[in-house]
Amino acid sequence: MIRKIIISVINIILWSGIFCPLQAQQNSAVNKEIMQRTNYQQGIYKEFIMPDEVFARGRELLFKMKEEHPSAAPRQIDYRNKQMIPYISSDLIGQEVNLPVSNYYDIIKSALSEDNDSDFRYYMNFYRQIVWNKDGTPDLNKASTAKAYFAFYNLIYNDGKPSHLQVGRIDEHFPLLAVYADSFFELQKRFGNDDAYLWFTFALYNNDGVDHMIPIEDAEKADIISKEILYNDLKKYGITQKQADEWLKFATSWSSDFSNSPAIKDVDGRIVSFTGEGNWYLTIFLRSQKQLNIRNEARGGYLPLALVASHEFQHIKDTFPGETEVPSLAELTTTVKQIIETDDIYRKIHKISDMEPVKYRKQTDITQIEVGEVAVFFRNLSKTYNTDDYAKLMLTKEATDFIKSKYLKDAENFAKIIIEYNGSNPSLLSPQQLREYGKQCLHEILTEQFM
Repeated sequence: MIRKIIISVINIILWSGIFCPLQAQQNSAVNKEIMQRTNYQQGIYKEFIMPDEVFARGRELLFKMKEEHPSAAPRQIDYRNKQMIPYISSDLIGQEVNLPVSNYYDIIKSALSEDNDSDFRYYMNFYRQIVWNKDGTPDLNKASTAKAYFAFYNLIYNDGKPSHLQVGRIDEHFPLLAVYADSFFELQKRFGNDDAYLWFTFALYNNDGVDHMIPIEDAEKADIISKEILYNDLKKYGITQKQADEWLKFATSWSSDFSNSPAIKDVDGRIVSFTGEGNWYLTIFLRSQKQLNIRNEARGGYLPLALVASHEFQHIKDTFPGETEVPSLAELTTTVKQIIETDDIYRKIHKISDMEPVKYRKQTDITQIEVGEVAVFFRNLSKTYNTDDYAKLMLTKEATDFIKSKYLKDAENFAKIIIEYNGSNPSLLSPQQLREYGKQCLHEILTEQFM
């Protein structure tokens, strides 16, 4: 069955006490390395509580932070009653006023100011990104709310001691996490079982031509341009070039045991989720440029480290906090982004206009998709909608029409290949019959691939 994103996985992770293994199964030595390098906290499981209580206790900790500044004199809130919240106003000492749950967050917002220490302001920013339901409860179907949930959950576990961004540990403090998760969640919900979108994902991600777009002789120039692309993208989220280099150094410095483990030995990069005992966070694995160059020689094309990193960082942008399963369309947005960026690099090196598709060397016979055409189409669509949220672009009518048209052409072509392989004449069937037969054959492949 195609994996489904389940928002309630947060509850499963944090309240069941069941250890969820690495997304990529590893041996104990690898687990130990990850735990050491990413500050995995054993025994975090304690006093598991429902999400609304996490936000309530998180606010209490915010008030505690503010109480350390006498000039602030914050109001006090008691959240023991879930339905009616006792609110003690500093203006009405000794008088208790009951207010509906739907109003409590407005009170909190009005009671908090921004003129205190950095920790208070930092966690207050998490509070501000919470999306509220009409009944006053936090909407855990929104990625920003889920990020705030983890921020407050970990703050509670640490007895109110704030935590911050740590290189290599991708959690609620990492600025790229889940920035496009809401769009991706909608994309997965709408097209996660759609054969056209599944085939488009499969055809692009498994197309060797994507890794052959840059000739090896362009390696030096490609390295420079790809780093500029990566640095500029991360800069939009407040990550400096120096910090980006620190993340790349971390991601390429895993032990040989980890690099050679069966789950990742055939990939250039991977995002790994690590959960259990109340923990949820990601970490990033990338092959070094030296390792990539060995693989590039075998490929016959050049793939810069910065492009691999950009691909993996896109996964982080699409990931919903608490997610542990790989969605069926996970590689769709990442591969389209990689194709566009690779195309940009090639055009810049060879001084080619971005209007006409480049005819790249074709590597597969079963697909009629030209990666150069894909690059032009989605680059233009990105400009039209003024966004690099590729999941959002995939939801547009233009993208759906493009994907479905490519799917039908590939289905017809695939049917011809199968019929000819079986010794029959495909011209005996009409184009419509060929498409229907091809769709049936592709469905079987996709079911097996994404089950």
